[in-house]
Amino acid sequence: MSPLPSQTLPVPLLPYFASLNLPPPSIYPPSLFALLTSSTSTPTALTPIISKALSFARDFLPPWVLNHSLRVYAYGVALATHAGWTEDPEVVIHMGWDQELWFLAALFHDIGWAPDSECRCGGEDGTRLSFEIWGGMKARELLIEWGAPRWAADEVCEAIIRHTEDYNSGSLRLVTALLNLGPSHDFRAILHAPSLIHPETTSAITLLYPRLGLIYHFVEVTNHETETKPGCLSAIWAPRTLGKVGGIQDFDGVQGKLDEGEDGWERKKDGQFLVLK
Repeated sequence: MSPLPSQTLPVPLLPYFASLNLPPPSIYPPSLFALLTSSTSTPTALTPIISKALSFARDFLPPWVLNHSLRVYAYGVALATHAGWTEDPEVVIHMGWDQELWFLAALFHDIGWAPDSECRCGGEDGTRLSFEIWGGMKARELLIEWGAPRWAADEVCEAIIRHTEDYNSGSLRLVTALLNLGPSHDFRAILHAPSLIHPETTSAITLLYPRLGLIYHFVEVTNHETETKPGCLSAIWAPRTLGKVGGIQDFDGVQGKLDEGEDGWERKKDGQFLVLK
């Protein structure tokens, strides 16, 4: 079994990162965020799982969820690299950085949004479980089925289940912490102001993995979740989060093409952003 990291990250997370007094973030090249394959990493117990997971995700997840998940992966890599946790072997062990483990957690964190998931089915084929809980359990089931070590499947499961929680006290292991910050950055660009990710890095990531109307779809799946599962986890954070992303500004074009015909999109007068009405 892989040892648990000796370091956890205290929450709230953004004040913790501020306390590290990191230098301004670098602009990272797109190559840093390329998809993992067996030829791009030193083989580990998780290496054979990566291709199986990616093949499954491409078949099961709609493109907008897949690209969101890959952007979240990229943000986590950028943040961990900026913090200096990805190179020095002693620091890697101390912090618990594992790029393959992080890739799997990010790839599957919104598996419950897939149209064919039990979270989206009605009647007897559906589940009452919150999408985070179902998603964590499903990811764990798949990873163990594919031969992943149990510790890795457990770590991914916990991170997915907890990725939408709003923490005010306690501490998190690194994968869970990154999975808490990455999606928030993809929706609200929360890592720009505290200088944890350079805006040009975010822009490069969105060009590599286009957004494909993320916010439009996010509103739809979140409303479905809260309407069909009263008291679900989304009902706790959705009113607050939807209020913040409803007027999100983003780089020109990254939300999707204007001619896609989706109601609710318009170009701002200055021509710089697309916003959701």
